[in-house]
Amino acid sequence: MVKPNIANPRSFCRNFTVLFFSVFMTNCEEYPDVISAWPPEDISISDPVIAFVSPPADSAFANYSIITLTGSNFSSDSAGNIVYFNSLPVDIISQETSPLFGSKITLKAPDLPSDDITIKLVSKGAMKFATYPYKLKAVGEEYGGFTNIDKVRAIAMDSDENLFAQLSDKSVVKVTADGLRTDYGTVSFSQAGEIRIGPGGFLYVQRISQRTFWRIPPGGGEAELFLEFPEKVEEKNVKMHSFDFDANGMIYCGGSSGGLFVVGPDTLVNSTEKYLSDKIKSIRVYSDYVYVATMNDIWRNEILSSDGSLGDREKVFDWSDAGEYTKSNIKSITFNENGEMIIGTEASGEVDPVLMINSNGKLVPVYKGVFLPPAIQVLWGNDIYMYVNRYTSDNENRRIIRVNMLQLGSAYHGRTL
Repeated sequence: MVKPNIANPRSFCRNFTVLFFSVFMTNCEEYPDVISAWPPEDISISDPVIAFVSPPADSAFANYSIITLTGSNFSSDSAGNIVYFNSLPVDIISQETSPLFGSKITLKAPDLPSDDITIKLVSKGAMKFATYPYKLKAVGEEYGGFTNIDKVRAIAMDSDENLFAQLSDKSVVKVTADGLRTDYGTVSFSQAGEIRIGPGGFLYVQRISQRTFWRIPPGGGEAELFLEFPEKVEEKNVKMHSFDFDANGMIYCGGSSGGLFVVGPDTLVNSTEKYLSDKIKSIRVYSDYVYVATMNDIWRNEILSSDGSLGDREKVFDWSDAGEYTKSNIKSITFNENGEMIIGTEASGEVDPVLMINSNGKLVPVYKGVFLPPAIQVLWGNDIYMYVNRYTSDNENRRIIRVNMLQLGSAYHGRTL
């Protein structure tokens, strides 16, 4: 064995260097050539495009509508897309990609009512994000500037979209369409069952569970006695509550006892002797019928002539068929322009208080999960808005709510006579 010549360090280093490179070159030849990772490959991912959004912006509601984005080049990765409404990230409910229908993302609209929203879609790997201009309306909003100390017992609307509210302090206030609130009149009692604008611009006021009917002159002022109902009808004490006008100016009145009355323009009072055993909660005239909501059912009577003569009553809806709403008390009825009845209720538990009988005769919530109870009155304005009187002993929830219904209501004849 030959030992390295340690005594000659230069000779040793030279021999070691030759040996190292010989081994290194031999080992490298055992591996295949490797393509360099730099510069990176030029991988191109197409930018996402939002082609359209449904529902359209004029019918989409904040914190309510389910929205679908449809377009192309969305990421197929389940976590590869992020959606923003302005700067607010929104959770995606579902997403899919189809060669026929393109890319779709479904989500719930955020609580961001605004006329100036940009939807932004960021897809994994794309250099740019997709944008789409959008709007979100509020389903409902507090209206009229009423506060915890205000107790609104009844509301009415005139043809100029002025709201009238009778308060428990015996005052009547007027709220204009642009939100200006002023004192309008006074009554001698704290609670009206119903108030409506009638012929000549008078504001008619029915004192709840009483026989006296009042009205405030056009322009406002102190209420004056309009008429008195008889004390009894067939031994039933007369207690009025609700009323409405027909196209001929006839007034149909009813309440907790005494049945249904017809009052002519010349203040002649006639008992129809109908509904004597019923507690009438709300009356509404629609399409030549008088609709009467009682404690347990909803009926209608055909208007047979201009003097207010009525046909026999027909059942419209049996409240025992109301399903989860059977324990909700009917408080008020009205109609949309398509003839679908809207019902305000004093709801039981957490069920929806504002309901609708749809074209199939089924009882469904108007906006499921949106409204707080109760809905003591439901009243359409002259536009697409319905007003809900949420009178309750809870002063935090006691408000007037203006609801965007996306359609008109049916005609209130008293406003146009």
